[in-house]
Amino acid sequence: MKTEDVRAQNPVSLDVGLIEAREEILRLLRMTFETSKEARRWWRSPHPLMAGVAPLAAAKTLAGAVRVRDMLIALRYGGVV
Repeated sequence: MKTEDVRAQNPVSLDVGLIEAREEILRLLRMTFETSKEARRWWRSPHPLMAGVAPLAAAKTLAGAVRVRDMLIALRYGGVV
């Protein structure tokens, strides 16, 4: 099912999912980087694992936010991206 179809059926739940993913990203940014300057640099810089897109830009969609969250979890806990 396309994202547009899901949004048409239940737009609020998709938006809530995106908000929750972004909140998780902010929490992980604080936990993963030692300084806010390092976190901002990572957040705003194009990333090769995201086809050169900055995590900030990628997190505008639910799929992108989930990808950013997964990358931060891997950075924090040593997982595979």
